[in-house]
Amino acid sequence: MLKRFLSCVDKNQRYDFFSKTGVDEWDKSELSTVCGILSIDTDEEKTEAELYRLILAELSARMETAA
Repeated sequence: MLKRFLSCVDKNQRYDFFSKTGVDEWDKSELSTVCGILSIDTDEEKTEAELYRLILAELSARMETAA
């Protein structure tokens, strides 16, 4: 999943791709890497579901500011 996320060329593609995936399609290390790419502060105690929600919220916020 990470490779597919990285192949997205802009925030619209990233949001579209990520929002169509589910947390069960990602592993924790991939989600942690995406958090790092998006400059989301997190810790190792967060679950996959928590990381997924953080990323989705960040991508959504970036889409709103672009509109």
